[in-house]
Amino acid sequence: MLPILKDLQNQKIKCITEPRQLISYSCNYGGPFNPPTLIVEPESRNDILKIVKLANTYKMPIAVKGFGHSTGNQHETNKGILINIKKLNRIHSLKKTKNDIYCINADSGVSWRKLINYCLNYGLMPYVFTDWLDLSLGGTISMGGIGSASFRYGIQSDYLVKASIVTKFGQHYRMDKTHHSELFNAARAGLGQFGIITSVEMTLRKSPTNCTVYKQIYTNFDTFFKDSFELIEKTRVDAIIAHFECNKSELIKRRLGSDYKKIYHKDFSRSKWLAILEVTEFSASNSSPPIFKDCLKESFSIKDYLYRIPPILDPGLEKQDSTHTEATLLFPYNQKCLDLFYTLLNQLSYEQLGFGTILFIPLKSSVIKSPFFIKPQSTYCFLLGILSRNMNTLASKQFSYLIMDFYKKALALGACRYPCDSLKTLSWPNHYGSCWEEFLKLKKTFDPNNIYSLGFSIY
Repeated sequence: MLPILKDLQNQKIKCITEPRQLISYSCNYGGPFNPPTLIVEPESRNDILKIVKLANTYKMPIAVKGFGHSTGNQHETNKGILINIKKLNRIHSLKKTKNDIYCINADSGVSWRKLINYCLNYGLMPYVFTDWLDLSLGGTISMGGIGSASFRYGIQSDYLVKASIVTKFGQHYRMDKTHHSELFNAARAGLGQFGIITSVEMTLRKSPTNCTVYKQIYTNFDTFFKDSFELIEKTRVDAIIAHFECNKSELIKRRLGSDYKKIYHKDFSRSKWLAILEVTEFSASNSSPPIFKDCLKESFSIKDYLYRIPPILDPGLEKQDSTHTEATLLFPYNQKCLDLFYTLLNQLSYEQLGFGTILFIPLKSSVIKSPFFIKPQSTYCFLLGILSRNMNTLASKQFSYLIMDFYKKALALGACRYPCDSLKTLSWPNHYGSCWEEFLKLKKTFDPNNIYSLGFSIY
């Protein structure tokens, strides 16, 4: 028996050591990874305190897993302890402050789906929402959390106003912008390097009742990028997201639905790729955005809109799919970066991407406030999430080679990795740049035994 196991069981903390379960728990959206030595299922913050104290005593690394949607080895523990956070799933309070600001307090293991469902009952919603809601609050706040409204509101970690964290050797801190502010800033988009967030308090905004979604196809990508960045300056636009799809009818139908032929013109057939831009308005309007010349228009209740399943996560595909390789990068918006992307599109084949897609979200750098969220040094930037889904081993290897070459060239042009993907950061000091020394100092202060989130291989 593991020495730590008896101590954990004495503390009445559920432990899992059965090999098949360890292997099962080690899987995430990207696939199977090296299993931990032990899985624990805490039911409270006090359980987390006990686990962290014992992990330090036995010098065992720790990683936290929520819903397992990342595609890399972020929750690998190097023969350590994997903490399944899902039982920390209570919403504690919803309040209105003296300044008429709404705030919600919840455990870090609560899913965004559960939180949004709760908030909509009160006519409220988060400022930033991801396109897939089965993610934990603690997970996206530790990563940053980019969504289709990020061009205006920044990232999810920007809306954290208070949090509880277990750090160091099992100490608990309640932190905000004035109390333990160094730790507060480090925990937001800090990749879980400084401790385990156990509860969060975030600001909310009022939600609309309905919304309208407009979709348009582009084959001229210079025009696509120009239109996208013009649209994020329009006050009537509330969300914007796009996908580059291989020009295959089954993929276009998946993205646009059975009405896709209404805007799919014959001359599109000459293009290898199509860009499908989706713009959402929360306010009522009788006309499409002026930039759109020929688009599909669809109305939703706000709940149906937020709860939509992204086509890339279609359950029918999940059953036949085995490999999810992803590269997620933030680019400065300039012609050199666009040319690099166009070169990738020319090289990338349908077989290599499989049923995957390339996600695009335009952003304004200035609205992102979390200090350790690394972004390009440019006024405008954009996220590209390149996701491959295929079962062909050769095509998968070819994709990985292409993407690694693309990644290296992107870094040389000022791009940054958004590390929820399956890439390996080539140099963390280069990634953090001028923030690196501060990052190291805080790591030594709050994790002197270097036990938190080793899957990122930062140290």
